[in-house]
Amino acid sequence: MNNKIIATGFSNSKKLPEAKETFDKKLGFQKWGLDNQYPFYLVDLYNGSAWHQGIVKTKTYYIAGGGLETVSGQLDEFLKNQYSDYTISEMMKKVAFDFELFDGFCVVGSWNRDGSKVVRWEHFDIDRVRTNIDQSVYFFSDDWSARKQTKEGTNYRQILPLDMEKKEGKFVIYYKSPAKQTKGDMGTYPKPSYIGGITDINADLLISKYHYYEISNGFKVGTLINFASGQPETDEEAEAIRDEVKGTSTNIEDVNEVIITFSDGNENAPSVLSLNGNDLADRYNLTEKSIQQNILVAHSATNPMLFGIKTEGQLGGATELLESFEIFKSIYVNGRQESLLWVLDKMIELSGEVGEVAFIEATPMSVKKEESPVQMINEFRSDEKDLKVFKKFGQSKDEFKVVKSISVSNDFGSKQVAQFEADNFSTFFDKIDDIRNDLSDLDKNVLSMLKSGEDAPEISKAVESPIKDIAKSMEKLGELNLIVKGETSKLGEQVLEGLDVEIEQFEIRYSYEVKPGIGPDKIPGTRQFCRTLIDINRMYLRSEIDTITNAIGRDVWRYRGGFWNNGTATTPWCRHEWRQHLVIKKS
Repeated sequence: MNNKIIATGFSNSKKLPEAKETFDKKLGFQKWGLDNQYPFYLVDLYNGSAWHQGIVKTKTYYIAGGGLETVSGQLDEFLKNQYSDYTISEMMKKVAFDFELFDGFCVVGSWNRDGSKVVRWEHFDIDRVRTNIDQSVYFFSDDWSARKQTKEGTNYRQILPLDMEKKEGKFVIYYKSPAKQTKGDMGTYPKPSYIGGITDINADLLISKYHYYEISNGFKVGTLINFASGQPETDEEAEAIRDEVKGTSTNIEDVNEVIITFSDGNENAPSVLSLNGNDLADRYNLTEKSIQQNILVAHSATNPMLFGIKTEGQLGGATELLESFEIFKSIYVNGRQESLLWVLDKMIELSGEVGEVAFIEATPMSVKKEESPVQMINEFRSDEKDLKVFKKFGQSKDEFKVVKSISVSNDFGSKQVAQFEADNFSTFFDKIDDIRNDLSDLDKNVLSMLKSGEDAPEISKAVESPIKDIAKSMEKLGELNLIVKGETSKLGEQVLEGLDVEIEQFEIRYSYEVKPGIGPDKIPGTRQFCRTLIDINRMYLRSEIDTITNAIGRDVWRYRGGFWNNGTATTPWCRHEWRQHLVIKKS
């Protein structure tokens, strides 16, 4: 009896596509990948991996989701981009998406008739663009999978790069991030920034498919069937039996892999053996966790919560989220925005405009506990909702005359602000009383007339006192810091106000201001929350800000608009501050 065993099965291992280039002699461009299909492979990865897709979308949002704003100049017409289907802000969101998926992008400009300026800007999907080795011409097609490229069939055409000596028709600005070349790679096309994680992204896609077809096929995974009734006479007969039992599929869709063997034996009934082992679920869970971690690392994701992913054991408070967001901005977002702004500056110049734009900062993403990792929502600090609360309180700054202002400490919460308010209020009036008691009638007259712009000789005549007495009074006022260089100081003005106003007419109010020495109110990168709170131009009572804090669930005294990286450290408060004002309400 022949006891040998004949086994028949299949192998599903595949080699990953590579970005190597070859030259298409017929059309004259470098193929992107050996078969010119590499960008489609990247698109398939994006469509197939939920983790990868969610991260790419969120990175695109952080970079360009807030839109554009004018920093200087009159750029309304440029941003409107009226001869295109998209505004410049809308266009840059598409550009940013290509940048994140491929690490490159393409824009096309159109000159006006006399070549004096560019009047139309368009975004072109970079995966539809090919070029030659020296990038002296760009080739566009709506379908690079077609064997025959024609204007009629695939909208195939050629466009030249920007040439300042030839200002007519359309031109291309093609940008790709610098990258090291590999074997067989001429560096013609960009490499995705997440290239180190492509294997894991591909594995994530395959595992998702595996789980789906595993469920579809009833979890029948890893099974061996042995027919002990004898061996088939030919290999063809064995294959036919296998096909009857298992079918001919060798794809991942056929995850209920069945290996069929034939042997001589006494029993006619087939035997069935599971090959899985009892720990298959655990092994897949461990593999998935490892893959997901590698994908996050490949994307420079400092905190999964920034991408709507809540990880096991992570507390995920607002403080942690904002701090991580500032770090991610400094190590990734800011650099990506700089590349886009470089192109935007060139576009502004070619459009015949003078000015500068900046990206409006987006807010960090978070995730609700009951949602899956890729169901992302912007739950942290709903700016619109919070600002509606602020708009219910306070009064216009124009209704008050400010007597004295002082910054509120970064670390102060409601209790500390209350004590700070009480100390300053009493201290101010104690100081006013001390100074007032030390001033003669002549001193008060001199101080008042100096504020009105009178000089010493005019004051001498008005009060009918010798000029030497006026000089002595001015010397005294200078020692008290009520005048500086012959003019009434801020303290002098406060003393004058205090002389004629009853204490009941004073109030202490607070306003939201940019910190001194940092810059104007609307410097690039300022959060929309901060911009709007400054724009509404209001002063609040301390009790009103306490009420707002309770209403929105965030200590606005301490955290205000959120974290700020000042270049040397990340602080839990932004570049703005609360200022305390001693005010008199105007009648």
